Amino acid sequence: MPAVALTAIALGSDLYAVGVILYQMLSGSVPFRASTMSALAEMHQHLEPVLLDQLRPELPRKLTALVHQALHKEIMFRPASALEFRESLLRYAPTGSRTSLETAGTCAPGADAARP
Repeated sequence: MPAVALTAIALGSDLYAVGVILYQMLSGSVPFRASTMSALAEMHQHLEPVLLDQLRPELPRKLTALVHQALHKEIMFRPASALEFRESLLRYAPTGSRTSLETAGTCAPGADAARP
C-alpha cells in the first residue's frame, strides 16, 4: 500500500479516536458498549452512535455535527486534517481557555497534511 494511503488511514483513525473521546466528554458515555472486544469492533465498524443532539439537546448543533463527522465510518467524510478539525472545535472553547488551546499541541512537520 502506498505511503500516502497509509498516512490518510492513520490520520482518519486518529480523528475517529478524537471523535470517540469528544463524544464521551460531551455525553458522559462511550459511543458503543459491548461485552467482547470483537463485538465492540463490529459496532464501531457498522453502527452509528446515538446522536449527541438526542442525548444533549442543549449543545450547539454545529458542535455535535463536528463530533459525528469525526466518527463517520468513511474516512473521506471525516475532517480533512487535524488542523481543520482543531480550528472548527476552537469556536466552541470557553473564552478564557481559547488562548491556551490555540498554542497547545503543535504537530510535527508533515503530520497534519491534508488527505489526498
